[in-house]
Amino acid sequence: MLAVGVSIDVYEVLWLTAVQEHIPGDKLSRVTSWDALGAFALEPVGLVLVGPVSAILGTEHTLIGAGSLVAIANLAALLTRSVRRLPARPQPTHGNEVPPNPGPLPASS
Repeated sequence: MLAVGVSIDVYEVLWLTAVQEHIPGDKLSRVTSWDALGAFALEPVGLVLVGPVSAILGTEHTLIGAGSLVAIANLAALLTRSVRRLPARPQPTHGNEVPPNPGPLPASS
């Protein structure tokens, strides 16, 4: 269970960092809203489907199938060139420089 929790935390940090680095600030709230809506909207669909599928296939086969679907989805994403070559920081375009990260804010007294 610890490994699952750590994996989710690592994923969240990497995902949110990539979104914040590559989505313009004026569109960031809209993108994160759609991301959250997709995640929250699909969860009930999965919960509705897993019961009947598990009754037909059995628990073990359902878990193997679900794990396979997750692996296939991740591999499909990695087959996309833009995903594989996503730079750590967005490249400047049209002479606009990417501002350096100012680091943590000083603690207020």
